[in-house]
Amino acid sequence: MNAFLLNLQPWLDAAAKGAAILGVVGLWLGFRQYKHSVKLASTNERRAAIELAARECGHYGCNLMPSLEALRGEIEKSGCEYFKHCKLIQEPQQLRLDPTQVTNEDRESIRKYMADIAQKLNSLEAFAIHFASGVADDKIGFVECGRSFTGLFESNFPLYCLFNLQHYYQSSQSLYWRWKRQMQHEELERKYAQAGKDFFVLTETLIREKGNSRLQLAIASWLRKKAEQLSKPRS
Repeated sequence: MNAFLLNLQPWLDAAAKGAAILGVVGLWLGFRQYKHSVKLASTNERRAAIELAARECGHYGCNLMPSLEALRGEIEKSGCEYFKHCKLIQEPQQLRLDPTQVTNEDRESIRKYMADIAQKLNSLEAFAIHFASGVADDKIGFVECGRSFTGLFESNFPLYCLFNLQHYYQSSQSLYWRWKRQMQHEELERKYAQAGKDFFVLTETLIREKGNSRLQLAIASWLRKKAEQLSKPRS
């Protein structure tokens, strides 16, 4: 019996090693499958976010913006001077409305349109929710609608102020400030790049005027290249 077990031991050892190897291979294949699934899910999520952003931007441009502008035109044509008497005050961290010039007649006139105003602003809020929550691709949203949306929000802020902004239109407000700060950041970068370009161009001009040695010309050429680099828009 002992001899039989001794003869069987190498086979058992080989089987154990084979099982271990198969286990390692199985784990490796499982890990690769997991990584592939994660990558596929990320790709599908990214594609869905881009598709949603494109769809929402199209809806914004073709429906939401024109319908709100049409309503505003209708309100102004009716003789209501609510917009005229509202003064928008822009501060670094908030927007405020100065309603001291708004008359009781203005309030009565604008009240007739409250249902239509709420419907338009609710539709814009639905648009903003997708981008404020990160479901839709924010980069596409900003490029296609960022400046338009922030301008529309500011010009129609008197309509938003007809409602309690501490409770309503939170996504619209959040998206406005995010895109507004992004615009300000891009403007600062543009000014910085322009200032750098002007500095290098001026320095190059001064060097060329002072002399034409090889070293001076090499420095001037390098400065020209730096100026050209700053002229190119950042991706």
